[in-house]
Amino acid sequence: MAGKPDHDDTRGKNQNRLEAALTPGGLVDRPRPSTQAIAARLPDVHVVRELAAKRSRAIAEVWGKMRFWKLDEAVLLVLGDDPHDHESAKANPLAARPAIRSRLPALRELAERASVCGDFGDGNTGHILPWVFLGWSARMGYEAPAELVRVVEAQGKPPLDLQGMIESLTDSLDTVAKQRDMLLQDRDSLSEIAKRLIAERDGLREENAGLRARLVEQVPTGAQRWPWGSHETDLLRKLADAAELWRPVSEGGNYDPGDKSTAPTNDMVAEKLEKIGVTASRVREIMAQILRADGLPTGPRK
Repeated sequence: MAGKPDHDDTRGKNQNRLEAALTPGGLVDRPRPSTQAIAARLPDVHVVRELAAKRSRAIAEVWGKMRFWKLDEAVLLVLGDDPHDHESAKANPLAARPAIRSRLPALRELAERASVCGDFGDGNTGHILPWVFLGWSARMGYEAPAELVRVVEAQGKPPLDLQGMIESLTDSLDTVAKQRDMLLQDRDSLSEIAKRLIAERDGLREENAGLRARLVEQVPTGAQRWPWGSHETDLLRKLADAAELWRPVSEGGNYDPGDKSTAPTNDMVAEKLEKIGVTASRVREIMAQILRADGLPTGPRK
């Protein structure tokens, strides 16, 4: 029939081409293309990098401004892929690009377990704050694309490792608790020291009170000071003060009865009396004579 293709003829031509390719001198023996020819057919590396950078910026501009991510979305974004390209990365892991396919299962496994443990603070809602996930992934050794981090930070939310902060806070609380226990121990020790010092103080006060009582008993009263009783005059008090020059060494003074050279002279006694208010020289002379030790020879001391 006119216009109808001859299928038998077409099949025969294809068979002839196949046999020609398999025979010596056919396609098998054709020269292979050179490295330069192959390289010329490949896209320019700078172009590839620029396209990848544009793609990364486009992903970041969309997803970095979202208030929350779902778990699968967060995993893909950290690995540099666009969640919009996947209906569900968990249901279809082969949909991910080859560059991230090998890292996807491990990161998803970590993220799922971290979510169960509450590391993202989402309360099992599945709504993960971007800055929290970025902080957590960085601690796990998965650095997110720089463009994504930049856009998230531009929202006023730098990456925050929530679980790391909780662990750090827990360590700080443990440290504070240990310091509190040490302070309590120190307080108990100081309390014991204070009790001991108070007891020593009270003992010293009692001892001091006893000494004062004994001193009061030893200090003569008006009735005990003079052999004749309580009668006392100004000159008698001054006479007693001057008598201190004759206080024996045994009583804390300077006079040694066995050494006449230590006895004060009448002039020394008179001078003392003058200093304490006895103005009349004749009275000073008489008072010095009264105080003079019995049997003491006159003249200079030798």
